[in-house]
Amino acid sequence: MFNDHQAQLKFDDRLRELTLKYEIQEELGEHLRILEDYEIIILCDDSGSMKTTVDGTDRTRWDELCQIVKIVLEIGVIFDSTGVGSYGKL
Repeated sequence: MFNDHQAQLKFDDRLRELTLKYEIQEELGEHLRILEDYEIIILCDDSGSMKTTVDGTDRTRWDELCQIVKIVLEIGVIFDSTGVGSYGKL
């Protein structure tokens, strides 16, 4: 049986993995816990300007946005037990 203590350990492990993966300082990672109290909604710009390249690279603003949204979703599923929905093409 999966109890509250086990759920908290799993949560802590997932948060620790996330902070290591993205090289987030432990202290700053602890600040992410406030997200438990929020519903995360992502609104993305898909206007023509998103085709503009970034800093002289081949990557577009849309490519950069997709990368950030994936990270936000990865963080969001740690804090929202019902999961995070994504709408549109990413």
